[in-house]
Amino acid sequence: MTQALWSRWILRVACAAIVMGSVAHGQGQERPNFSGTWELFTPELQAAEKRLARTKSLQTNGLVTQQEVDLAVAGVQKLSGGEGYVIVQDATTMSVTKTPSKQVLAIYKLDGSDSRYAVNDVPTGAKATWLASGQLVATETTTRQGGTPTQATRSWSLNSEGLLVMQWFAVSPGGGEVGMTALYRRAK
Repeated sequence: MTQALWSRWILRVACAAIVMGSVAHGQGQERPNFSGTWELFTPELQAAEKRLARTKSLQTNGLVTQQEVDLAVAGVQKLSGGEGYVIVQDATTMSVTKTPSKQVLAIYKLDGSDSRYAVNDVPTGAKATWLASGQLVATETTTRQGGTPTQATRSWSLNSEGLLVMQWFAVSPGGGEVGMTALYRRAK
């Protein structure tokens, strides 16, 4: 990753932290523990859950049928239970496993030292750093067969609503930037 791209990524992460209101004033805030099972949380899922709650309320008053409630339940089930993470964190490490595939995504040492692990048999190294805002930022380097090492940056934080905010940024082999931000909530 070039210095210019790295600088832009750091600027994006810092701006996101400010926008989310997670930058601590004065002393650094306590480091969050991300342990738990997290499921992808989308606006569509949130809207479907609200529809289900309204439909159940209307059923209580006899204004909708059980079939309409069942359709609302099916809508929520269709949008939930997909992609997510199981995170196990203690004082020294944080491991991240994707669900439902059970693929290990990362194993970070939380003291800032280098971590070495494999993702789909691809050697990967990472260095995780805590920011004063309570955000964990990890730079990951993977080396595919016969290829040039590629770098990606992944950040983990909790927003004011307790949702896990995961941001990912990398430079594709062709030189283009790719990235995403996703929200996850604790599984019920």
